[in-house]
Amino acid sequence: MLNKFFLVFAIVILSAGHALSGWVDDAIKEESKKALTPVVRDFGLGISAGMNTRAGSLSFPGVEVAARMGMPAVSEDNDVLGVSILPVPFFSVEAGLPGDFDIYGRFMSISVEKSGVDIIGGGIRYSIFQDRFFSPMPAVSVTAGMNRLSADDITITATTIGAAASKKFFIVTPYAGVSYEMFSGEFKTEAAGKIKPTENLLRFNIGSELNLIPALFLGFGLDITSESDSGVGFHTALGARISL
Repeated sequence: MLNKFFLVFAIVILSAGHALSGWVDDAIKEESKKALTPVVRDFGLGISAGMNTRAGSLSFPGVEVAARMGMPAVSEDNDVLGVSILPVPFFSVEAGLPGDFDIYGRFMSISVEKSGVDIIGGGIRYSIFQDRFFSPMPAVSVTAGMNRLSADDITITATTIGAAASKKFFIVTPYAGVSYEMFSGEFKTEAAGKIKPTENLLRFNIGSELNLIPALFLGFGLDITSESDSGVGFHTALGARISL
């Protein structure tokens, strides 16, 4: 199933890159930048999805591994991508450090017809409050990280600064967060040279994790942004976690 999503994702971005080459030939650079800004926004939302969900630290030497997917809705002003939902799959690894800090990384790499698509990124989380079983206070964390997508002559970078809160109730852990997202892209074209669109926005996310089996979790959430052309997006996760 995950391989199928990898293939769909690769076809979408590689097709977009080839379609752009003909479109840019007949457009001036400023108009090209305007048209590519929604592309940067949508892919940026995909590669940074799930950065700011469950709060709290894994505690040293806790560890988590997961398969994740961001599924932002393609923006209404995005005339390049011919899909309504953009699936962006990747793997993530997180480790607890002393002092309520966690570090994490995410990655994905595939090749389709000799063209590659790569995602690499990471960040750090600090837990201001931990989730205690006998306390009504939720866990509260702040997060900062960066993710980058590279494909042929396309590079898209997403920088995230956010805060989240969560509270575990037996097997369910609802969470809510807000983050400031900074997206930048670089498109190398023959007609217009390098085009570097940027976009900044707020993302609000809510969701929940289920721990039906010890150490295993399933997560699902919704993403809403401050950009009026963006629709409601989704993010999912399936992984294993050992928190001490």
